[in-house]
Amino acid sequence: MRAKELRKILFAMIKNGELMPGDDIGSAKELAERYQTPLISVNRIMAQLHREGIVRRVKGHGTFVAEDACRKLALRIGFFTSYSRMSMSPRQFSGFGIWYSYVIDVLKRRGDIPVLLELEDLKNPDLGKVKQLDGLLLAASVDDDMLNALSGQELSVVQILDATPGFHSFYQVIPDLSAGFTSAAQLIKKSGICKVGVVIRGAVEAHEKRGAAIIETLVRSGFSQSNITVHRLPVIVGDHGEISAYNFAAQEFKCARPDEVFLCSSDYLAIGIVSWCLSGKLRPGEDIKLIGFDNLEGEGYTPFGAPFLTTVDFPRKEIMDQAIVLLVRAIRREAGFPGIIKVPTRVIVRNSFPGI
Repeated sequence: MRAKELRKILFAMIKNGELMPGDDIGSAKELAERYQTPLISVNRIMAQLHREGIVRRVKGHGTFVAEDACRKLALRIGFFTSYSRMSMSPRQFSGFGIWYSYVIDVLKRRGDIPVLLELEDLKNPDLGKVKQLDGLLLAASVDDDMLNALSGQELSVVQILDATPGFHSFYQVIPDLSAGFTSAAQLIKKSGICKVGVVIRGAVEAHEKRGAAIIETLVRSGFSQSNITVHRLPVIVGDHGEISAYNFAAQEFKCARPDEVFLCSSDYLAIGIVSWCLSGKLRPGEDIKLIGFDNLEGEGYTPFGAPFLTTVDFPRKEIMDQAIVLLVRAIRREAGFPGIIKVPTRVIVRNSFPGI
């Protein structure tokens, strides 16, 4: 075993409680034999850990876990997302705000320290030093000036994006949209339907990218461009898409459209359409067929009482897990570029488009 792998094992055993403060971790000779590591390397690691205050070496007695080892091993992770409790209703937050709550829970379980950041914090050229950060999780899109400022800091950064990789030097974790949209296209083809309406929030970068990915996948899956119709809905201040989609449905669906599937760039859009259909006496899943994107209902946002939408899942928890692991590796100088991880998406079939 290499020396740095032994160091990782000892860190993990201290952080997860296998080695408690005051425990004797064994002599260098015992560790060398147990982990098949050269004695000279073990001695070097023990000396480093002693200098860092992780262990105490007592001559003639042994090497012991220091009393404050866990605190010294804890990482201070800055976290920024545009979705916070302050900006959303409790019902909206229960689904969309999972970025905010999940990262806090995961970091605390790891024994690390989450540091919630505001947009103004990111503008500080000394952010890492001022907040005493070891790394930064960026679960939001920010402008180029902000990215350049962050790139100039000596701070490990992982950015979570919801469509395509960004053109900068951060580590990135993104959903693999192609996997989920290909499954959706196959589901539509199996049903025998050849017409697809692509519904997106116009002039919103993430939605435009998802719309482009949907169209590209449909064409690649054999759908004719002439059978693909794009509907760009206006952005309404304070609306995540439900209101604009409700208005769209009121204008578009004067009667049943059973021979067409509407693939939405957000579950909020699909929810708005379903809401109008229910008020207008159309049957979602039969008269109007819908596929959303996000799986908000699976995360707890359930306006219909139970999960109803067929949707392409945005695997937030898997993405966040990958992002945290990648960030810790980057902080420990164990990760190298290219640092882009794609997490597969998948279709979850429910009532709004049961397929066949």
